[in-house]
Amino acid sequence: MSADHAAFADRRAAGRSLAVELAHFVILPPCVLALSSNALPVAFEVARELSGRLGLIGSGDPSSAWRTAPPDDDETVIVVDDGAADPATIHDVVAGLRRTGPKTLIYATPIASDEAIATAALYSNLLICLRKPRPFRDARTYYGEFHPVEPGEVRRLLREACDPHAAPGPPLEATTLHGPVEPRQAL
Repeated sequence: MSADHAAFADRRAAGRSLAVELAHFVILPPCVLALSSNALPVAFEVARELSGRLGLIGSGDPSSAWRTAPPDDDETVIVVDDGAADPATIHDVVAGLRRTGPKTLIYATPIASDEAIATAALYSNLLICLRKPRPFRDARTYYGEFHPVEPGEVRRLLREACDPHAAPGPPLEATTLHGPVEPRQAL
């Protein structure tokens, strides 16, 4: 798919589109967790549009996230991806978060493969996917602009999510959501 015919101009545009769909299902401000640093611009827009808190799951491990505070038990948690990572990563993250006991767990992505959707559906209460192309190609082919998200941009987005008027400073500290978790039956 060429940049002229891309499904999304860039990750932030994809995030705004995703937020429009999520707004139909989310009443209270959610805890929005980016699946990776590359998904952070998408998650940033979702959190901004839904007045949610933003975090970044570190190294595909749901027990470590860049956050200001862990999600509350009664808080809606939205895991956001930029192009549906491979099913194994989705399983590790979404299943891991499901086991921590959030009241509502939503998996949201602008674009995904059938396999990724099937895996996420096993562990989430709601799944939002804007595009499901067949055959699914590399996620970058569906964006007009798709570049690796550098550490400086990660820090800037996380800082801005905490305080839109914050000046540049040291990186946010990593905190633990909840310790080790055990498997749970699919919903």
